[in-house]
Amino acid sequence: MRYDRQEILSTALWRWEGDDYYVLSYPPKSRNQSNVTTDFILAFKNNNEEAVTIAAELILAAVKKIEPTLKESLGKYVVAVPPSGAGRFNIPCERVCSAIERDFDWLKHLPGALRRTQGVRKSAWSRPYERPTYDDHRQSIEYVGTVRAPGKSMLLLDDVRTQGNVSSACRDILIEKSGCKRVIGIFLGRTE
Repeated sequence: MRYDRQEILSTALWRWEGDDYYVLSYPPKSRNQSNVTTDFILAFKNNNEEAVTIAAELILAAVKKIEPTLKESLGKYVVAVPPSGAGRFNIPCERVCSAIERDFDWLKHLPGALRRTQGVRKSAWSRPYERPTYDDHRQSIEYVGTVRAPGKSMLLLDDVRTQGNVSSACRDILIEKSGCKRVIGIFLGRTE
């Protein structure tokens, strides 16, 4: 699938009230009966080269916009949210984390630092009452990174924010296990 780069790159960065979470918002909602944003994010999740390249551009621009906040909070590391399947890696998000490390030499990527120990149902494919809870995520994810980060902040990257259960669980695990003081999340999109 080919994307209209300008259409996707015209993204705006929005701050969610009450959280340190930033979600990219896409002005064009649909084109020719198809949802451009959904198609793009699904391609990203499937590690489509074009989608990952564009997503990296978007996320790098977002990090640039919040760079003062990251530096002020002593941002030091970047990690990817693990996928819903146990023992797997979130390859597209890990690739974007590596791009962040390349472009921002003061941020270090911790590959595979968060790992899913047992699989959970995907929120995007579940009815609201079937979605994994915060506790489900908290019990199925562990921090396997070796870095201790007392007083520092971490940047958490994920493709989609649904209810926020997985990002909240990851945030709390990172704070508890790495000793970091703050976790700032960036997401490619949002679902309800």
